[in-house]
Amino acid sequence: MRNIKKLFILLIGLIFTLALCSCKDEDLPNAKVMLPQGIPAVALGNLLSDEKIDFTIVDGPSVLSAELMKEDYDVIVAPIVLGAQLYTKETLKYNLKAVLTEGNTFLVCKEAKKISSLKELEGKKVAAYGENTAPDITFKAALKANGVDITKIEIVYENSVSDVLSNRFLTDDSIDFILSAEPIISKIKTALVAKVGKIEVYDLQKALESNADFIPQAGVFVKKGVNEKVINSFLQKLSDNINDLNMDAEKYVTKLFTYEGEYASIFTTLGQNVILESIPNSSIIYKDAKSNKETLDKYFAMINEYNNKILSGKTIDEDFYKE
Repeated sequence: MRNIKKLFILLIGLIFTLALCSCKDEDLPNAKVMLPQGIPAVALGNLLSDEKIDFTIVDGPSVLSAELMKEDYDVIVAPIVLGAQLYTKETLKYNLKAVLTEGNTFLVCKEAKKISSLKELEGKKVAAYGENTAPDITFKAALKANGVDITKIEIVYENSVSDVLSNRFLTDDSIDFILSAEPIISKIKTALVAKVGKIEVYDLQKALESNADFIPQAGVFVKKGVNEKVINSFLQKLSDNINDLNMDAEKYVTKLFTYEGEYASIFTTLGQNVILESIPNSSIIYKDAKSNKETLDKYFAMINEYNNKILSGKTIDEDFYKE
């Protein structure tokens, strides 16, 4: 009888422990997530209908910068170099958890204006975006690596890659070269070819292969002190979602266009074919940041060598990352 009683007590204890450990997703508060338009929105697109995630999607880096210094969101997807810059100024309220995209920066020109080397950009005018963010740094570092005198290039800046297209490439006859990224490049090739004509695309990452193992761009930043169960649930969904995208892009994009919520126009404006074509060159991944710290350190070192004002010449320490 005594053994039966002990067994009953152990059983009750086990049930109670399992109840505590198996907090269901529906019992958790919603994760609040901010991210930019473009490829990050595509990368998270099939999570937009998840009722446990509250999304805010913005255009351009200025809002992201302001929010990384506040604590209004649980997760912010933002340029990694932007987060690192705020970290060196001791104003960052988030930790970097993962790398979400890499190597999505290209120089684009109309076919009639194609060049055989980046050196030929000297004396030309280039429209770019996000001054001193990852795309701009990649562009200028690639120029430097190819012996280009940057002072001989007139660079005009817009707030976002979409603004470069609409305000410059489509309307400004003085602009033959633009800094761009996916999915805008696929949009030019597919949806705007009748207006723009054929284009030449130069992969700027290839010019930097000896300087950095990869060019990290968007990162997943997690608010300090946030509910770990909320974050772990979200990160698992994010990792699974990106795995689905890379396993079967066509199936992923088909599902993406079943979304009819607040941000559906981000995708419908581009079109299904454009997004599908853009994915192979978009370098959408999910890499734990701390596990890739050595590679990220190499990238930050490249930034300091290129322009030590961006990170104030500082190294990025362990506490920049989230376990």
